[in-house]
Amino acid sequence: MEKYLLVLPYFLTACLIGIVASLLFGTSNNKITRNRIAREVFGSLWISAIAYFVLKQFCDWSAELIYASCSVTSFLNSKIINFLDKDLIEALFKGILNKIKLLANNTKNQES
Repeated sequence: MEKYLLVLPYFLTACLIGIVASLLFGTSNNKITRNRIAREVFGSLWISAIAYFVLKQFCDWSAELIYASCSVTSFLNSKIINFLDKDLIEALFKGILNKIKLLANNTKNQES
């Protein structure tokens, strides 16, 4: 745990760079609200944390490259928010729920 506390400032800085870049260059509308910023921060931190742990576990990349990947991931999360008007986690969760509903309907139709 102490190892990750040493990494936290670098991780947060990398995520912040991606969030700021997306807010400056990636917003489709000129209106930036508190809700939008909260979604950006929350979504980017979750997505970047997942990316960090996956890259750290399965790749032998340097720490700087992993932080750069986290920054790009947080930027791409913002682009997904612009495109879908949802966070990536929210979009995936809703997509998974829709697939489960479709599978349940298909099995119901096959039984009758």
